[in-house]
Amino acid sequence: MAAPSTPPSSAPKISESSIFNSPTGDVTFISSDLVLFKLHSTHLNVNSMGFANFSENTIVGKELVPLAEHSTILDVLFQFIEPPPESREFRQPLVGSLKPELLFKLAEAAEKYIVYAAMNVCITRMQQLVKEYPLEALNHSAMHGYRDLADEAAKNSLLRPLDQVAIKLTGPGVIQRYLIYLSKYQEPAKKAISRFEGILLDPMQCPVWIYAYAKYRQQVDRSLLSIDIRPEIPEEDSDLTTCTNEMCQCKDLYLELRWPRFLEKYSNLPPVVPTFSTITI
Repeated sequence: MAAPSTPPSSAPKISESSIFNSPTGDVTFISSDLVLFKLHSTHLNVNSMGFANFSENTIVGKELVPLAEHSTILDVLFQFIEPPPESREFRQPLVGSLKPELLFKLAEAAEKYIVYAAMNVCITRMQQLVKEYPLEALNHSAMHGYRDLADEAAKNSLLRPLDQVAIKLTGPGVIQRYLIYLSKYQEPAKKAISRFEGILLDPMQCPVWIYAYAKYRQQVDRSLLSIDIRPEIPEEDSDLTTCTNEMCQCKDLYLELRWPRFLEKYSNLPPVVPTFSTITI
C-alpha cells in the first residue's frame, strides 16, 4: 500500500538580501515580503535616528525585526545607512534613476526612520518632478513640513481631477487644506466671471459680447493652468465679430472689460491668494 503523499508546504519562503547579508551583522530586519537584511548596529546608530535604539543589548543578533516596507524600498534605503561589503565600491543610490512610485515610497521610509541623507536627496528629486507629480509631492511635503515644495506642488495641482486628489492626498489634514486652498484660489476667477456675465442684460443677442465672453473664459481657464488669476484680454483681435446693432454698446464694453480696468471697476478682487502652507484647519 502506497504511503499517503505529503501535501506541499504552504509556509511562506524567507529569502536573504543580496546586498545586506553580512554574517557579522548584529541586527536582522525582515521586510513585508519576507526578505532578511543583516546590518550592523554601529551604522544604524550613526546614520539613522529612527534605528538608533537597535543595539546589541536589545536585539542580541537573534530576534527578527519586522518592518512594514517592501524589500525593494529597504534595498535602497539601507544603502544610505550602511556601506555594502568592502568588495563593492560604495556610492549612495542615484534617486534620479528610480521610478517615481518607488521614489515617493522611499521618501516616506526615509522620513519614518529619519535617514537624513535619503531625506535630502528625495526632496531634491521631488522638486524636479513637481510639475509631473504634483499631488504626490504635495502629500509628502505637506506631511513633513517642506513648505516651499508644498506651495509649488499645490499650484501645480489646481486642475487635477478631484478623484485623483481624493486618492493621492492621504496625509492627515492634507486634503482638507488643499480643498480650502483650491476654493480660495478659484474664488477671484469665479467672481470675475459672475461680474462679467451680469453687465449686459441680454448678452445672447450680441455676437460681440458672446465672443468677448468666450475669450475671457478661455483666458481664465488658461490662467489657472499657468497659475495667474489675472488674464489679459487682447487689445486688438482681427477675428472680433461685428455687431450689426448700431445702438449696442458692446464695443465700448469690450474695451472697458480689458484687464486691469475690469478688475478695478467691477471685481474688487483680492490681489493675493494665500499660499498652501498658510492654510490651517
